[in-house]
Formats: sequence, structure tokens, C-alpha cells
Amino acid sequence: MTTILRANLIHTPALGRLETIPRGYLVLEDGVIRVSDLERVADQIAYIHQGRLLFQRDKDELLEDTAILRCAAGEIDRLPKELVLARHSGPMGAAALVQHPEKVRRCLPAAVLDRARIDEMMQFIAGRDAQ
Repeated sequence: MTTILRANLIHTPALGRLETIPRGYLVLEDGVIRVSDLERVADQIAYIHQGRLLFQRDKDELLEDTAILRCAAGEIDRLPKELVLARHSGPMGAAALVQHPEKVRRCLPAAVLDRARIDEMMQFIAGRDAQ
């Protein structure tokens, strides 16, 4: 299994120095890959944020079991807390990264649920620490 790390600075043992990796890229063993390419090439996704392993899952299960809920801020509060992984609020409403979309749909039948891409999941999770 290949471990995937998100980083802005990485240590490359072969080169013996730190390298700057542009935002939106991931370190993949000794190469670099765009986050948007992960859905095409990865079998497993491990996400490490601020030194903590937040999840490590089969890519297909992760994509199937995660969605973005778009609704009024108060509606997110109606969901069981274990379904909400991260949330963002703004002047035009709110959005939440949720797991088990079928359970969310039962709680909020009129809610808009969009398929979550891996890069969106990472943005939501990284952004939750700022709130």
C-alpha cells in the first residue's frame, strides 16, 4: 500500500533536503501527484492533517460514503453529530461534509447532497480547524 501525505514542505531522503510542494499536490512515496488525480489512481486514501491521521479508507468506499450537504445553517444542527464531519457557514447558507448520505437524506429529505471529491473533503477538514 502507498501512503499519501499532504504537505507544503517535505523531506526527500534521496535529495537530503526539504522541498516546497505547491498547495493542491500530494506526496506519493518519492513522487508528486495532483489531488484531483487521486480519484483516478489511488486504491486507498490516508489523510494526515497537522500530524494526525484523520482517516485511512478504501477510496471507493470513501467516495460512496461521503457527501456535501448544502442547506441553511440551522438544518445542519438537526443532524446527528456523528454524521457531520466538518461544516462551513457563509452569507449564502451553509455546507457540511457528511458521512452516510442515505441517513442524511432520511433526516433532511429536501436537502441538496452533492458527491464529495477528495480535494473537497480535504478542504473541508483543513478548514474546520480555522473555525
